[in-house]
Amino acid sequence: MRVFSAVLLLFALAACGKAEPTPEQKQAAMQDAARVAERNLVKIRDKVVEYRRKQGVAPENMDQLEALALESSDDYAELGYHFYNVEFDKDGAMTQGWFMAAPIVGRKALRVRLNGVTSEFDHANADDDHNPAPSANTP
Repeated sequence: MRVFSAVLLLFALAACGKAEPTPEQKQAAMQDAARVAERNLVKIRDKVVEYRRKQGVAPENMDQLEALALESSDDYAELGYHFYNVEFDKDGAMTQGWFMAAPIVGRKALRVRLNGVTSEFDHANADDDHNPAPSANTP
């Protein structure tokens, strides 16, 4: 009987030993996991600039870019990356451009947005809309 009681006590202690992470800890973990998406968005932006330099026009979609060596992630797949409203001035400098990473459906990960001109990132929960752009399009 003592052995049975001891085993029950150990199970109870094991179940109580792990505290649920706080909302702040969960958010910090998601921010940390989003770093791979941030690095990939910078790579995509750089490829868009390279494409514009070589072709003289901005690409219209991801398929036009040369093969990208994007970092793999459990939260973000290559199909979740895109860009829009990319514009360049006559000298080839980017004047506007937004680069986005959407998480894989069902993953509790952040959507990431990069302002291609200022290199600023902002994040939104997968189920929420992004806030208005974090800055003007010019530095």
